[in-house]
This record gives sequence, structure tokens and C-alpha cells, in this order.
Amino acid sequence: MAEPSTNDSFSAVLATPSRRWLAATTVVGLLALPFVVGWGLHFWNDTGVVTIATGPLNGRYREIGKGLEQAIERDWDYEVRLIETEGSIENLKLLRSGVADFAIVQGDVAFDSSAGPDADEVAFVANVYSEVVHVLARRGFGVSSPDDLREMTVSIGAEDSGDRFTADTLLEHFGLTHGDLDVRGYSYAEVEKHFRDETLDVAFVTSSPRSPVLRKLLSDGNCDVIDVPFAPALSRRELAISPYVVPAGLYRSRPPHEPPHDVHTVAVRSQLLCRTEVPNVVVTRVTRELLGKEFVKANELEELYRDGVAFAAEKPTFDLHLGAERVYDPAFRPLLDPEFVEATEGIRSFAVSLLIGLFLLYRWLRDRRIRREEHRLDKYVHDLLQIERRQNKLDHGAGEDDLVRLRELQDELTRLRQHALEDFSAHDLREDRATDCFLEMCHALSDRIDAKITRQRIEQALVSATSGSEAGGENGQADDSLTPA
Repeated sequence: MAEPSTNDSFSAVLATPSRRWLAATTVVGLLALPFVVGWGLHFWNDTGVVTIATGPLNGRYREIGKGLEQAIERDWDYEVRLIETEGSIENLKLLRSGVADFAIVQGDVAFDSSAGPDADEVAFVANVYSEVVHVLARRGFGVSSPDDLREMTVSIGAEDSGDRFTADTLLEHFGLTHGDLDVRGYSYAEVEKHFRDETLDVAFVTSSPRSPVLRKLLSDGNCDVIDVPFAPALSRRELAISPYVVPAGLYRSRPPHEPPHDVHTVAVRSQLLCRTEVPNVVVTRVTRELLGKEFVKANELEELYRDGVAFAAEKPTFDLHLGAERVYDPAFRPLLDPEFVEATEGIRSFAVSLLIGLFLLYRWLRDRRIRREEHRLDKYVHDLLQIERRQNKLDHGAGEDDLVRLRELQDELTRLRQHALEDFSAHDLREDRATDCFLEMCHALSDRIDAKITRQRIEQALVSATSGSEAGGENGQADDSLTPA
């Protein structure tokens, strides 16, 4: 009978469908684990709600917030919640406290806060538009120099508004303090009312030239916008402030023109900020909505319409959020989201450690079971030793005729080796040293039996040859004895 080769046994074991499927499933599962965990975390953390801190009811911030709300709810399955606030300072507080996800903040307020201890909690998304500082004086109430403001009734904006922050910067530029003025913290609606009632002399309003409140104030004819003295010098001292010229006729091109001549003032940029922990995908979507042509046109965002990404990403006050960076630099596409990698680092370490621990436990339990139970190889080794002992008793001297019994032992050894190869897996044959030793012992014993069989055959041949010669000699002598003398 032909013996099966070791390679054939390996191929048969490796071709087992269950083992192939198990290996393939394990590999695919391990490769897919990070993506499944990432999707799960995204699904768990994504509440489908975006909260935006805007500003006072009639302000430009409120208009931008309403525009974002309409765009987001139209294009995604998200709910947008707008928070009406006093302005930039309150917006920044809501952002840091986690109440708001996004907030519109004046650039000088953001710049002043970017050096604080909590700066890493806030990230920059985009510049939205330029907010121009309007110094409004009651019509007919001449203000020719900053000293004329002393003891006047001046509105510098609500306490937590960007108007007040910028007004304080202007007063410092003018060399004035709150004690030199009759300070009021009027809202936009109150400013309009008090100008109409002639109970307000001057108001500082920092807003977009397209702000509804400015158009209303200047079209009513109750106030004039005046120059900011030494505006270029102020912009040199304050990094977040830039010179700005309000062109004549911007607010009213028909007579009487508003303003009747160019007004030299300064401006800051309104910025959309967000919490650092807001998911990248949400920030990316909001940034795309903000820079979309339809949104820019509908909200008359002149700088974004003209310069696009160049204006939106210029001079960020906080670190740029990764979600916004994906919009500004489309080539920046890491294979795995760094936010996901960072968020799942602990989970991945735990999962890998658990898998290693389970594998080591499995190996220990398997080895322990093998040590406590009789090894499968033991019975084959025992049978091999029996054949060894039996062949040892054969072919011990000349004239022994053990050829038949030796052939029977050789056949028995062949069957034993065949059964062993069928019983052990490819892994056992490759990794288990004991199995390899058993096969070597079988080969050695087979060679020994073959040697004895060969010797027996040679002896039988010699005996036959000798017997033939002797028979021939005896026949010759008999013939001679019969011959007559």
C-alpha cells in the first residue's frame, strides 16, 4: 500500500473550509473594528441639534443666525436652536460653558480672549463680515473733537456686548473714562427711541453697514455718523482693528445723502467660533453652508462673496478647527479622522490588550489540558515501541528464517504511520516537536527492518547457492563409482 505524503496531509488540513472561514472572518473583523467603533461613537455623540449664540433681536448677528438655521435645517436632518444674547461677550461665555456649540463674536473680543487660560476650549471657524465702528451723534448736536464728549449722554452698548468692548477701546483712544461721561447701556431699540426723543447725545454702534438697525437710525434723520479721530493710529495699536472708510451715500443715495461725505473710521471682523469638542463633520457642514454662494448672496456678505476662502480663513484669532480646515484645504484628508483616533485610543488599547489576554489564556488552558490528559501521540509511540521490541527479537543469527515476520512488522509500521498522519493537523505536524520526533523514529525503525529483510534475503540466496553446489558434487562421485575399472 502507498504511504500518504506529509505535504498531502498539510494540504488536506489547510483546505478545511471551516478553518479558512474562521481565519478570514477574524482578519476582516479586526480590520473593520476601528471603523465600526468610530461609526458607533459618531452615532452616539451626534445628537442632531446645533445651538448657535447670536445677538440682540434687531442685530446683524441675529440675521446671520437665522440664515444658518434655515440653510442647515433645509439641507440636513438637524435641529438648530438660536440663543438671543446681548452680544459677543455673552456669546463667548455661552461657548465656553458648553451651552452653545457655535457663536458669532466680534474679532477684538475674540482676540482679547485668545490669550486666556481657556483658549483651547474654543476654535476658529470663519470670518463672516467686517463690523464697522459707527460713532453716531444726535443731528444738530455738533461733535468736533473727543473732548466734546465730556459730560454728554453716551450709549456704549449693553454690558456683555461687543459694542461696549469696542467703545471702551475707543474711549481709551480718546483719553476718556466712564467717569467723564454720562454712560448708558442702551439696546439698539432704546438707542433709536432716545435719539428720537433727543435724550441721547452720542452712541457707539459696532455693526455691519448692512445692519437693519443702522439703516433705520440713519434713514430716520435723527443722527449722523462722524469720523473716528486718528483712526489709522488706533488700528496700528490694536491688532484686531483695521482702518475703514464708509463711502458717502451708503445708507441713503437719494438726497439728503447718508452720509453726505466719506466717513473715516475703523472696523473689526465678526467671526464664527465653536467649541473645540464639536465633531469635525458638524463643523465641516456649517462651514460649507456659511461659504455657500446662496447663503452669501442671501445675507449680502460682501467680503465672502468677493474673496471667499481667502477672507474666511484670514487671521484666525483661535486655532483653526479641523472640520473647517477640511473646507479650506480639501487636499487635507487623513485616512482616519484624528479626532476619532484620539477619542478611541483608550478603547483600542483596551481591545488589543483584551485580545492578547484572551489568546494567552486560551494557550495556557490548552497546554494545561494537554498536560493533564494523555497526549494523542502517546498511543502511537506505545505501538511503535511494541513493534521495536518485536523486531528486536528477530534475525539474531545465521540460519534464522524471520523474513515473513519482518515483512508483517514492516506493514504494521506503515499502517501506524498512516493513521498518525491522518490524526494530526497541519499545525501539529508543523509546530509540535514530539510529532516530528515520532515520524523520525518511524523512519529509523523502517530502515532497520528493511536492513534485516535484506540480510535475510541474502542469507537465503547464499544458502540456496551452497546447497546447489554440494548436490552437484555428490552426483559426480556417484557417476564415478558406477564406471567399470
